[in-house]
Amino acid sequence: MEERVLHYLIVWLLCPRGSNLAQCLETDLMLMSAITQNLKINWASLISDTMVRAKRYDRAHLLYPLLIFLICVYKGVDVTSEKFVHVLPSHQIEESTLHQMGFIRQGNMFVRAEGDNAQDVDESAEEDEAIPMPDPTNVVGPSHPPQEYSLESISRQIEAMAFMQQTRMDDMMAYHTLRYDEINTHLKEIDDKLAKLYVPDSDDES
Repeated sequence: MEERVLHYLIVWLLCPRGSNLAQCLETDLMLMSAITQNLKINWASLISDTMVRAKRYDRAHLLYPLLIFLICVYKGVDVTSEKFVHVLPSHQIEESTLHQMGFIRQGNMFVRAEGDNAQDVDESAEEDEAIPMPDPTNVVGPSHPPQEYSLESISRQIEAMAFMQQTRMDDMMAYHTLRYDEINTHLKEIDDKLAKLYVPDSDDES
């Protein structure tokens, strides 16, 4: 599988996160290596860790909603009175997304477009972008007439930006903490080695 497509599936489906989607983190590299080498992955532990990290943020969206719904159905949990949001076309990952990334379908595979095929992909992507998205129906919350620049829409955008910024700051702090621990450990090892190499002078012995 092409690395770009694999990384896209990881950050959007397998280990979704709120920001840094284009950046390949250490966890992404480990997953890509395991998948390409057909290594066994503890998906239950991975999904659990991903959801625990998301719980740190107040405005984080519920991860793996379809998986959770299917588990509830399988276990016979009654969800008829629960709030719900309809799945919209904009929520789905289809061939148009891969077309915009420069891939075309050949049989059961997606390959990178080249030459004339690349032009066809660009035209297809423009057509996909021109398709109007229907307004959501039966969504959670009160019903309001659609307003392009409503306060509710602006508030949601501000909350999303704040969440992304907080996630980025948390990732940065975690990285700096990790680097600090590594440097501190390395310096301690150097001190221990220097202590072992120390030879006392004859004056000190007397």
